[in-house]
Amino acid sequence: MTVEDVKQSLARNNVNLAGGSLYEREASYLVRAFNEFEDIPDIGSTIIVERNNRKVVLKDIARVERGYKEREVITHVAGEEAVELALYKEGDANTVQVARRLETALERLKETLPEGITLSTVYDQSHFIRQSIREIVSNAILGGLIAILILFFFLKDLKSTSIIGVAIPISIIATFFLMYQTGVTMNIMSLGGLALGVGMLVDNSIVVLEAIFRHRSKGKPSAEASNVGTSEVAMAVTASTLTTIAVFIPIIFVQGVAAQLFRDQALTVSFSLLASLAVAITIIPMFSSWSIRLIPKEGNESPSSDRAENEAQRPGKIRGFFRRLANIARKISSFFFVNVPTFMLGILWRVLFSLYWFVMMILKPFMYV
Repeated sequence: MTVEDVKQSLARNNVNLAGGSLYEREASYLVRAFNEFEDIPDIGSTIIVERNNRKVVLKDIARVERGYKEREVITHVAGEEAVELALYKEGDANTVQVARRLETALERLKETLPEGITLSTVYDQSHFIRQSIREIVSNAILGGLIAILILFFFLKDLKSTSIIGVAIPISIIATFFLMYQTGVTMNIMSLGGLALGVGMLVDNSIVVLEAIFRHRSKGKPSAEASNVGTSEVAMAVTASTLTTIAVFIPIIFVQGVAAQLFRDQALTVSFSLLASLAVAITIIPMFSSWSIRLIPKEGNESPSSDRAENEAQRPGKIRGFFRRLANIARKISSFFFVNVPTFMLGILWRVLFSLYWFVMMILKPFMYV
């Protein structure tokens, strides 16, 4: 017999292989065949060959003993030789939760170690995930604040801006509730979807508030103006929101790697838009009926809006700035209307270039190895 005969025999008798699956209702069990060596005598009793009714076992031709494997990799931590232990999570486990539990377990284990032995974490994958989540949260908060500032810049009214600004935190809280109910975790993709939807959370509220404000400026009571104004634009904002959600809904039903990457993001964006729609047709009218008040001008009994009063009291520099801004916008629009052929050719060129770039991106492989 040869050394290869001994090697193959040991490999055949030391088996740990998958044996298929068993299904019981909704449960699935993985079946494995365990026939591994447990101690030295098991290895020594392994049959190598069987000839002429005689069995030759390993202990007949070799000495079986426990020893040390030849070292191929040496680990050093802080200049001292160390023993490296790598811990891996299961496929469906949360990396951050597993890392936190391991940190707690290691702290308890440090108290039982012999003198002279220490434990230290060399690499923790959850640090990158936590840092990414913190950056996404800070970007979402910053985006919400910038959105409120832009609203105030164009609405030029603190009360209206405050009413619409309330829609952002309420919609985010409602989005978290929907995420919890559907099992969507707080990860990079879901928080990225939330940051993506922050800017769209106020769109419906602006439309509803403007409709209410228009009816209120006509002299209608607050409750009636809120009811009529919201009823007028409710179908429009609902249709607008659903058309945006329709872009993300198909991603939820995609299978494979794309589903693992983008499903949470698509669900989060859809939830945030639905929450903003609910806030726009319920919370915004309620706040508007409380806060919008009309102040009559001096010498005129007809009511006027807070916006008109603020416009009259605004300093001359601010009015001049907005007047110059309106003149610039008027000149730009006039240029485009006068030079329609040139403008259309420019748009056509941009569309063709975008289509070419899009086709080139599709032809590239999804991942580079």
